[in-house]
Amino acid sequence: SWLKNAPDNIQELQLVFPMTGHSFLPPDRVFGNIEKDIRKCEVIIKPEEYINMISRFATVKRLGDDVVIKDWKSATQEIMKKPASFHFGIQAVKRLYFTRKSVANTTTVLVQGENNYRLKSELAESARSITKRGKQLRN
Repeated sequence: SWLKNAPDNIQELQLVFPMTGHSFLPPDRVFGNIEKDIRKCEVIIKPEEYINMISRFATVKRLGDDVVIKDWKSATQEIMKKPASFHFGIQAVKRLYFTRKSVANTTTVLVQGENNYRLKSELAESARSITKRGKQLRN
């Protein structure tokens, strides 16, 4: 629903899932440093030991304490289709496009899944809604 209510200059959002081991992003380096630290320890008995190691390289957020946990599945099952019935195979997707489309005072968000990094299908039927018929995402 963020894209649906976003400023007018934002029409499309692209979500890219990087290839494992090929991103070279700062979090990858942090993860490598954490792995080195863990390998140095012979035995780790308490979960707090992991938290202490990770906190030397990154900010630790505890689920339920620092991060609110919401039940996404039950919140969306009335509105969204199940991933198995999406018009693309969700597990094979490397990029997702979310496109805002406005027709007669009604704004919808269309979703398109792409299985490669370089090409985007230009077919009109490639982008479709993932909400159930007659349902809309709301804030």
